[in-house]
Amino acid sequence: EVRHEKGGVTCVARQHVPAVWQQYGAASVLSVPQQQIFLPHPSAWQLFELPSIRDDDSDAFAYWAAGPSMPPSETQRWRGAVLYMSTDGAENFRPQLQMTTPAVLAELGATLPAGPVTHWDMSTVMIIDMLTAGVTLESHTPLAVLNGANALLVGEEIIQFATATRLSDSRYALSQLLRGRLGTEFAVGMHQSGDRVVLLDKDRIVPLTSTTIGREDLFKTVTTGQLLESVAALPFRSQGIAWRPYAPVHGRAVRSENNDLTFSWMRRSRISASWQDGHDVPLGEKTEAYDIEIVVDGQVIRHLNAEEQSVVYTQAAQMADFGALAQTFELRIYQISDRVGRGVPLIMYFNADI
Repeated sequence: EVRHEKGGVTCVARQHVPAVWQQYGAASVLSVPQQQIFLPHPSAWQLFELPSIRDDDSDAFAYWAAGPSMPPSETQRWRGAVLYMSTDGAENFRPQLQMTTPAVLAELGATLPAGPVTHWDMSTVMIIDMLTAGVTLESHTPLAVLNGANALLVGEEIIQFATATRLSDSRYALSQLLRGRLGTEFAVGMHQSGDRVVLLDKDRIVPLTSTTIGREDLFKTVTTGQLLESVAALPFRSQGIAWRPYAPVHGRAVRSENNDLTFSWMRRSRISASWQDGHDVPLGEKTEAYDIEIVVDGQVIRHLNAEEQSVVYTQAAQMADFGALAQTFELRIYQISDRVGRGVPLIMYFNADI
């Protein structure tokens, strides 16, 4: 015991019997569960470009789909991954995006036929085989689909579905489809069994800049727990597909009394193109410009240019190209982007006898 008294310190000690401080007890045997340390499971991943899948996307981007590689492992676990990018030939890699859940990947289980792109496809059933384990696809109302739900990249076509029917643990039948979304109608008839299928997720977008267009950069997908140096880099070259104008629609050809041919069409917009009463969709480009090709037997015989949604193929030009008034030919109409050039063409076939 210590006491402070009148500017001094007094220490008082008392004698105790040692046995008072001796304690005895039986220790219980605790059951410690066996623990297993899992190694990081390597990632399987894809990096590809898409049309703009968000209304506010005015920049180019790539889409990153990553998940555990196949086959599954009992000694490894996949807890997420980070995408790294190098723009200086692998001198430096900088993180671009991190995900803790795997992308939903599948493949076509049967050939997918072409279908309508102007209204719901109610007759086609798309069969897919899931590659990502433990994932369940869900049905949504048509209104939810129109608002963006259930969007898939199938080959090069973007397809939405309203109804998902589970056929087995890993196989689904998808029906009530919207085909050729976001300007991908050109790919509607290009499918084969085994085509890539990715459930699109707006959180997996990797922003790119105009300086990356046409340039080959290096990317790494590093599983959580892996070292950056242990993962091989893969090259990727951006084409700026998110900036590529959609194909025009509603093409017409009218021959006038002086035998000139007037071609007309309607443009589309790749951003903010939702219906607005009394307003046209935004241009989406700095200037409005079109490139028109007259094609015979696969060969371009004349180029025409326009700054509005029509152009005239004069009688004199027809005589120069055909030696007579044009009777049959293929017409291709491209909208022009100031950043990536031509977009997807509207392809028409002119026949004077029809």
